[in-house]
Amino acid sequence: MKRDEHGRADTVSPIPVLLENHHAFLRYLERRAGDRALAEDILQDAFVKIVARPDRAPADEAIVPWFYRTLRNAAIDQFRRRDAAGRAVEAFAHELEAAVDVVGPFLLTALLRERLATCGGRVITLTGIYQRKGRVDTSDLHFARRPYGWLAANNQAQQGRLLFTVELARKAPRLMTAAVHPGAVLTGAQARLPFAARAVIVTLARPAFVRPEVGAILCCGWPRTPIFKA
Repeated sequence: MKRDEHGRADTVSPIPVLLENHHAFLRYLERRAGDRALAEDILQDAFVKIVARPDRAPADEAIVPWFYRTLRNAAIDQFRRRDAAGRAVEAFAHELEAAVDVVGPFLLTALLRERLATCGGRVITLTGIYQRKGRVDTSDLHFARRPYGWLAANNQAQQGRLLFTVELARKAPRLMTAAVHPGAVLTGAQARLPFAARAVIVTLARPAFVRPEVGAILCCGWPRTPIFKA
């Protein structure tokens, strides 16, 4: 190690050496991250930290091996942050799903119930046959403590809407309340089904399915002469 005339270690900037090995560092990160953009982000963050604090680079060991260890730790931290962010986004999506499918319409109806009853209004709730398989867990509507599945969430929402209709009919007898099923409707939901199921729907079972606008017409027409079966 070189020292100055006062016996202090010379401070040599690590930046030139690191820039010379830029491509090697990037390949190292890309192999581990599996994503070039993510690898570039990690490397850029590491470079920014070194530029801001070059004194952090060790003076008693090779710069390149030290920087590899720095990149490895930075990559691990990035993966942990992304995993935590992914879990947070997933939990928010599940919460939003329940809010849109069930809680939101219930709250709106509760706020308007008296006015609707005064003017002889109607409350039409869209549900379906899958409500029979639904399980409304009021302590875990967002699937925080049970495995999430889009079909299970759909079944829960359908049953929740049917239960709401039953309770609304009991509490607001002046309202015309009905739960209707639009039949088999082609929507984006079928895109989540296995390939074999989608193939059957668009071929053999296609005559049994209607377009969304046709299903909406049926839902608006049936409640004119409602027959409620609990």
